[in-house]
Amino acid sequence: MSQWRGRIEDIEEPQDVVDVVGEYYHVPALVVLLGFMLWSRTRDWKEFLVDGTVYFDGFDPWYHYRMVKYTVEHWPRTSPFDPWTRFPLGTHSSQFGTVMDQLIAAAALVVGLGDPSDHTVRMVALFAPAVFGTLAAIPVYYVGKRTAGRFAGVVAVATLALVGSTFAQRGTVGFNDHHIVEVLFQTTAILATMVAISVAEEEKLVWELFQARDYDALRRPVGWSLVAGVAIALYLWTWAPGVFLIGILGVFFVVELSSQYAHGESPEHVAIAGAITLGTAGVLSLAVIEEIGIGATSYNLVQPLLAFAVAAGCVFLAWLAREWDARELPAIQYPAAVAGILLVIAGATALLLPDLWGFFTTQVTRVVGLSTTDTAGTVGEAQSLPFRQLFPRYRFTLLVALLGVAYLAARHFYDRPRAELSLLAVWTVFMLLATLTQRRFDYYFGVTVAVMTAMVVGQMVRLAGLSKPDTDIETYQVLTIVAVVLVVFAPLVRSYWSCSHRSCTRPRSRCR
Repeated sequence: MSQWRGRIEDIEEPQDVVDVVGEYYHVPALVVLLGFMLWSRTRDWKEFLVDGTVYFDGFDPWYHYRMVKYTVEHWPRTSPFDPWTRFPLGTHSSQFGTVMDQLIAAAALVVGLGDPSDHTVRMVALFAPAVFGTLAAIPVYYVGKRTAGRFAGVVAVATLALVGSTFAQRGTVGFNDHHIVEVLFQTTAILATMVAISVAEEEKLVWELFQARDYDALRRPVGWSLVAGVAIALYLWTWAPGVFLIGILGVFFVVELSSQYAHGESPEHVAIAGAITLGTAGVLSLAVIEEIGIGATSYNLVQPLLAFAVAAGCVFLAWLAREWDARELPAIQYPAAVAGILLVIAGATALLLPDLWGFFTTQVTRVVGLSTTDTAGTVGEAQSLPFRQLFPRYRFTLLVALLGVAYLAARHFYDRPRAELSLLAVWTVFMLLATLTQRRFDYYFGVTVAVMTAMVVGQMVRLAGLSKPDTDIETYQVLTIVAVVLVVFAPLVRSYWSCSHRSCTRPRSRCR
């Protein structure tokens, strides 16, 4: 307390107050935003209590509740087998009995002092999605911060708190499903990967450092790459079909490494980081394999093999770049050569392994193919979402986010952006395609809209010179930024409060 009093007494001039506010403004802003997110997601919790019994919203939350009960009684063991599905035979499903259920069971054990009652378990499961949804804002802040500073991080959280995407509905009290936990861990995985590749670029990670056993130079880039691999594995442990994230990372590494070499830069730094990251994720995914085979919804060989394939691809592209240098070939031809090699691999796979080729093409089409089968069309969350329905959910943030993607894509032709920004652009494009294909993926897309909006607004603040210390700020600069913020956020605030009013008769999923 005396230290804080001393600091306050040291503030003698108005400029000192401005400096303090500029240094710490994000802390109270984040506290308010996180508090608002938690309140808005838990305020209706009493509606799920009927005569003292806790109920849930939907069907899948009951499956998770039973898995949590099992884990509480057999901690830390969990089970993906539900005896009440297809009773009396039961059914095995890899979507239940995962890390999510272990976390909720652990929280129930803590709240219940080691022996929670059924009511306690239900109450913890009731509030869990709201807590997970609020926690997702933390990695969102740091992703936004990495794009354009702390102000951008605050903008990202504010956007996430107000947009009417499926993210809000899936992270609301009562909806105890794995969707919101997927978002939390996928965003964390993206953040960790951003840090890993940026540190690798800063430290100039190359193969010679491994040969020289220069542990001091390797510690940070290798360490962060391992962390990123663990984060990706945690996401996979939460949801087996989340393997599509590895495919997204594979596309990113192909695009980024090719762009780097075409611009006269060494792709080896990012390639090695990618190889370590995906190699780690592949090894850890071996720990949860349930069957030896190929499948889309269970833990099998798909997760580790795809991770190892992307890791090997990163190593190959780094080797190819060195061979290109040794032969003094034009750098601009490198991307074309990479594209040609990929086409040859795809053709050979289609001819020699038609079943494997058919499996992967089917899964890609099912996730980002902009088409839905008749069977999938009977499932509400698997139905397509027309682009025109996105604007009522996101308002102008949708246009701002897509503008950010276009800006980053254009920079690859004249001034390559940082690798971590390219990762965000690729991530956003795939989440948009996935959302248009299956509306369930809108809870991912909401996060990408938030961080891309933050990047654009943050870059505008930097261009206006408002982020630089000791700079004379003109009135027109402040008015410009205020106008941009109002255009972006005013429609979101108006839509949120008008839809949050108790007289609103629209379905909860459209209001949130």
